[in-house]
Amino acid sequence: MKKTHNTKTLRNIFILVVALLAGYFIYDYLEDDYIPEQKRHFYKETRLKRKKPSYVRRQLLHEEVPEAEEQEIESIAQQFKGNTPDVEKIKALIKKLDNRNKECEKFLAQNLPNEQIIDPENPIFLNADQVIGKLDFIFNDILYRDISMTAIKAFGDFYQEQREVDSDLFFNSLRSTLICRGADISLFLESAYEAMKQGQWSPEEVTRFNRTLLNLVSSSLDHDNLPDNLLFSLNVLRLVGTSSGFNEDFYGELDDVYGRISAYEDQFFDEIQDGQVIFSPGDKFQNYFEELDGISDEVRYIINRRFKDFSAN
Repeated sequence: MKKTHNTKTLRNIFILVVALLAGYFIYDYLEDDYIPEQKRHFYKETRLKRKKPSYVRRQLLHEEVPEAEEQEIESIAQQFKGNTPDVEKIKALIKKLDNRNKECEKFLAQNLPNEQIIDPENPIFLNADQVIGKLDFIFNDILYRDISMTAIKAFGDFYQEQREVDSDLFFNSLRSTLICRGADISLFLESAYEAMKQGQWSPEEVTRFNRTLLNLVSSSLDHDNLPDNLLFSLNVLRLVGTSSGFNEDFYGELDDVYGRISAYEDQFFDEIQDGQVIFSPGDKFQNYFEELDGISDEVRYIINRRFKDFSAN
């Protein structure tokens, strides 16, 4: 049986989100030179079978979850505690994730206004201390998506109990976890790196900023292997690598990881796109995140091998 128009629409929305992120990333780092000004003309604990990291975890710069999100996570945990989730609870959780994403979008719009972050000569980019302070404040609110990780656990538990589920629900649950990764964050980072290139920062400031950013990304990858976070992390590695004068082998290595993400997303959704019902959803859901988990390990391996000099002391 063919999928309904609504199911196809949901799938297309999900794939579009990942495709846009992937396109944004690939446009950035496949250029021979880093020219961000061209872009301005267009404007577990709660994980499925999380493998033990093969290296020592770096120190988290933000150990505390924002109060509003902490309350939301506690609400979710209590809602599913001791119960097998039903369809209505899953739909309610999807709605909570959507609401959280709207909060993130509002927060980013207020704190990273386009008229400021689009201009590398804006006073906020004058030195590393100011940018690190802004980065610290922004990422403290949006980087660690504990609500998404809690949702993934709830979705996984639900699908493990089902022999079959509606395709709309399955696709929508995956899409709903991709929150709080607005393009404004990358634009802010690009302007910061352009300010570096224009000579506004000292070499010591550049090193300190790179170290801060790498530690933030590495910390997020410790518990978040969603595709948008992987692509965001790859873009950050490209930025840091460019400012550090890395050679083409490095960008080829990033390209290989990007290709693995793209190929797997295509394969996964092609396999389950036909029909209104998805059979054995628990296995499919688990396999999806196990593959992403492996890709996350690969990205973190690149960080540890390529950026040893940036490790926090």
